[in-house]
Amino acid sequence: DAKNLIKRKASWKKSDYITELLADSNRITAPTSEEDYYTKDGIKLTRINTVQDYFTDAFASEEMASKIAKTNRAKGDPFNSTERVLALWNFLKEGEVEINKVMEGIISGKSSENILNSLNLEDTSKKAIKSAIPMLKSWVQEKINKGSTLYAGVKVASMKNLIAGTINVIEVTKGDRVFLHDFKTKLTGKLIEIEKRLPNFKYGLSSVPNTILNQYRLQLS
Repeated sequence: DAKNLIKRKASWKKSDYITELLADSNRITAPTSEEDYYTKDGIKLTRINTVQDYFTDAFASEEMASKIAKTNRAKGDPFNSTERVLALWNFLKEGEVEINKVMEGIISGKSSENILNSLNLEDTSKKAIKSAIPMLKSWVQEKINKGSTLYAGVKVASMKNLIAGTINVIEVTKGDRVFLHDFKTKLTGKLIEIEKRLPNFKYGLSSVPNTILNQYRLQLS
């Protein structure tokens, strides 16, 4: 019961919480192309991205892609048609899902070939991810060399709020500090981009500045 659970957790170390978190992750089923929601103990859980979309206006993808393609044509950029821009965005969306498989494979010591074979992507997308694997392996090795333990693709859920999501990598350092790492395939790395103001959030989040950085913060919170 709750009383015994509280008493048991009172003596827990941080590693015990991580063990419990990983065990809970294994009870959660991730979304699929057929069912766009998580499940735990037979209960459907809404993706945190879906909840976040509720507080923003729908993205006019075709209209925006057409404008970007027009600009790209003037610059000589290869993504110079609406179709090509939309195809790029689809790849980025797929890449965010598949990055968990990539990180799991790297952390468990799989070869690049085995990792790529496990991905449910077409060849062009696999080629793009293949080019990033050496950098990701280097990042993982650097963390391990410093004494950190890494856990990839950890699914978390709030049964109270009926929402769920996946953390790309949880890092537990040698000093027992815990970091959540979220790899964003769309992120340019420029602070000016991730702090750029977007159309305002709606409803209960209207007072929160809508930036890419704040969107990531909301997902991780």
